[in-house]
Amino acid sequence: MTITAIATTVPTTDAEAIAFALDHLDAFEVADFLADWREGKDPKPWLDAWHQDRQGG
Repeated sequence: MTITAIATTVPTTDAEAIAFALDHLDAFEVADFLADWREGKDPKPWLDAWHQDRQGG
């Protein structure tokens, strides 16, 4: 099985969420992100923060 992270869109599957967390978040953020994902919370704020960090802001 190949898992491809799609960093520009909100994850829609468990595999995408895990890939996003492992590929794009700091180690200390992964557990919080995955806990939010498990609870059904909107992951968009995580993506927005990641995009903002990439832009240096």
